[in-house]
Amino acid sequence: MTPNAGAGRQRPVALAQWAAGALVLAALLTLYLFTLDDGLRMEELQGGDLITHQYAQVEGRFSNAPGYPLYTLGGWLWFRMGRLLLSWALSPIQILSLYSTLWALAALATMYVLALELSPGRWPLAAAVTLFYGVTYFFWYYSVSTEQYTSAVFQTLLLALLALRWERTQRDRLLRWIAFVVGTCAANLVTTLLLVPPLAWFILSRRPDLLRRRRLIASLAALAALPILSYAFVYLRGAQHPEWRGEGDWPHALAWFLDFISTSQGREEMTLSLLPLGLSYLCLVPAELTWPVLVAGLAGLGLLGRRRAVLLLGTVLLYLLFSYVDRFGNWYQVVMPAYPLVILGLVGLSRCPRARADGPWSRLVLAGIVILLLLGTGDRLATNLPRANLSQRLDDDALCPGRAILADLQLLDPDGIASVLVTYEESLSLQYLQSVLGEGDRVRVLTDPAAVESATHVSRHAAPLALPSPGWRQPHAAGEVLLAPEAPEALRLAAVTSARAASLGPLSPSQLALDLRDRSPACGGPALLVLIRWHLLEPLDADLSISVRALSQGALIRADQGPAQDDHPPVWGLSPTSTWSPGDERLDAYLLPLSEERAADSLELVAYVLTDDGPETLWEAELPLPE
Repeated sequence: MTPNAGAGRQRPVALAQWAAGALVLAALLTLYLFTLDDGLRMEELQGGDLITHQYAQVEGRFSNAPGYPLYTLGGWLWFRMGRLLLSWALSPIQILSLYSTLWALAALATMYVLALELSPGRWPLAAAVTLFYGVTYFFWYYSVSTEQYTSAVFQTLLLALLALRWERTQRDRLLRWIAFVVGTCAANLVTTLLLVPPLAWFILSRRPDLLRRRRLIASLAALAALPILSYAFVYLRGAQHPEWRGEGDWPHALAWFLDFISTSQGREEMTLSLLPLGLSYLCLVPAELTWPVLVAGLAGLGLLGRRRAVLLLGTVLLYLLFSYVDRFGNWYQVVMPAYPLVILGLVGLSRCPRARADGPWSRLVLAGIVILLLLGTGDRLATNLPRANLSQRLDDDALCPGRAILADLQLLDPDGIASVLVTYEESLSLQYLQSVLGEGDRVRVLTDPAAVESATHVSRHAAPLALPSPGWRQPHAAGEVLLAPEAPEALRLAAVTSARAASLGPLSPSQLALDLRDRSPACGGPALLVLIRWHLLEPLDADLSISVRALSQGALIRADQGPAQDDHPPVWGLSPTSTWSPGDERLDAYLLPLSEERAADSLELVAYVLTDDGPETLWEAELPLPE
């Protein structure tokens, strides 16, 4: 047999294994894009790692302690490049989330190559272990949301791959790469350094003479220290922006920086409990990996050879000990890099003594492991899809308050610059829209009720805290915002032409305007905003409530969100009709859910008072709507 003939047979094998790897990555990328996070819940917007990482990427600020400088700087560059290249296909929130997906793909590619390193040529097995891990819940969830955990998985697997390559080649260049990657771990999620003790034993047990090579040791130390210099970014940004530091009393920026990188925040989140004894928290592990894969993986790690078993099993054991002391905290997140190491143990099963020979038994064992993993992949996919799918969630409503306010301001004064007093939640929503999405950048957001006199508008939820005030004795309502008494004149409303309008008695709708709101399902779906200017003709002793209803052929429309109806006292009770004088006018707003099946052709207006026996109707009228 000639050497060229052997090489000819190897080329199809190499082509098949890299094609299989590319296909696996493409399939998982498609899955992640389909389930990519594209919204925010209010609890996410109010605080936590996700929103901290998003603002870090957008504004170039440090993330939560100890700052994750390399990850943050990469995210800052990615967000700008992503907006430039992908804004035609993805929203800014999706682009932010896709940063985690890129790290996830790097981790999965490394896992595939690592499986081939452990069992050369057996690409079906490498593809199966990679597919299975790609649909486990935590990895999937953090691959489609803005978090840094997939980068930690990548770093762990990369160190393991470099260690195995060094074992095979003994090249100093690989040791230098290992040192550099260890430094990047120290500048990212520091729990990845749990791999370092088994890694050091793995190298020194093979080459103890390395400790006598001072020049090499010095170069390795320098390379490990190089990424740590990125913490200068955290100090500089903290010194430039004291408002980013959070609560605390520090005499200067350096004192804050030293306290911040000591991860006091992280230590507060950790429970560090040795007692009471118990391992019930580990029930999450088989729920994540399934019992067959967990047992087979741990058993297979022992079949990889003593030194490799110590490297991988030792790392898993250290993660187990770490998760024990933090079992009442967030261990289930930082333990993520241990899961792929357990799954890679299935590669070790294919190396059991009777399966090493290239014969029927070997192929049978390999086929059995691959089938086990494919069945597990199908099970994990079906189980985790409802939980890990973060696309188009109905509870992603954090931006709804801000968008409603901006839509009203745009309707009232498209070219003006507004100052709007809002609640804390509304301010968070508006801040995100302005800073991340670039919407409403001309709107000045106020949150102190004492600033109501300088506000041109007040949100209806902030109004009870700030009104009445001297300049806001008789406010008007327009959507989610209130206007001062003189403001409605700037709004051009269409005159009501219906002859039946006068049948409402002393309280008459003098003008009316309509605005269609194409809202997302999370914000209640599409709606019709009805603005009515009420005119008082005669004195009223009663406090009226108004009901506005959308009709189709005389019947009330019912949408998915409920009946197309809005009932409330004028200006949400802030301007009782008993306080009006003849000639007074008030602008009021009514939001009616719409139905895709039935279009409204008229509005029904009902004025009523609430009595002990229930609502008592005083006047009612039906107004036709324009086509």
